[in-house]
Amino acid sequence: MERPSWATASEAISAAEVIFEAEDSAYSAVERLHRVRDLVTAAGTQFLRRRQPNEAFKLLAVIQIPADAMDAELFHLQSLVRLYEQRRVVRVRKILIGLLVGVLIYLLAVSPSVFVALENPYRTTHGMSELDWSEGLYWSVITSTTVGYGDIVPQTPYARMFALFDAMIGVTLMGVVAGLILGLVTPRRFD
Repeated sequence: MERPSWATASEAISAAEVIFEAEDSAYSAVERLHRVRDLVTAAGTQFLRRRQPNEAFKLLAVIQIPADAMDAELFHLQSLVRLYEQRRVVRVRKILIGLLVGVLIYLLAVSPSVFVALENPYRTTHGMSELDWSEGLYWSVITSTTVGYGDIVPQTPYARMFALFDAMIGVTLMGVVAGLILGLVTPRRFD
């Protein structure tokens, strides 16, 4: 007998719901559970073979098969999906850490230099004191953390647009750092 093919996890979940809801069928509750288990195993295996691990993950996350109804094939499938998810999280964390390093280099090296270069011509022509790189660094940190004391204020339209960009980068940076820290201190669970 040929097994049906599912394009998405939602289709397989809908098929499982039909089996679960068929109370008037000739199958007992235990038999329906075993049919759903077989459906989940077949669909999840198809998703992995087609290189759609996200669909397999969605399927296994929605349809929970009790441990006493689990078979070796479904256990293997769940292990593969968990391994995929762990690798995905590690990959995303590495990317975020790389971006974090890039953003810090930008905020602590590039941004102060660009700000000083944008502001000093205006300051010179209007009788204001020129900014040095350390003042640009101070401005960059204060702006990116959205503190904004107001002691160094961008005077030119380009510098103001640059300040908006710096603030947006800073807010995003704070969110990423908070997420990374939370991920490191949150206890891991093995469901």
